[in-house]
Amino acid sequence: VLLFLIPDTRRVGFLCCTAYIGGVIAANLIGKEPPIPGLLMQVLLWIGMYLEAPEFFRISPLKIR
Repeated sequence: VLLFLIPDTRRVGFLCCTAYIGGVIAANLIGKEPPIPGLLMQVLLWIGMYLEAPEFFRISPLKIR
């Protein structure tokens, strides 16, 4: 979370938080519990990152020489 809060390391922090929350969702599914809290956290994280840095989600075409 600290990496996500520091502007220079926000992208790495976003990826780490996404992986961690994905593990929470997987653990809930394995434990046969509803994964609603993890899904809500994941959606809010993605929306927040998209609003902060939309260029992070753009896919640029490959340049073949």
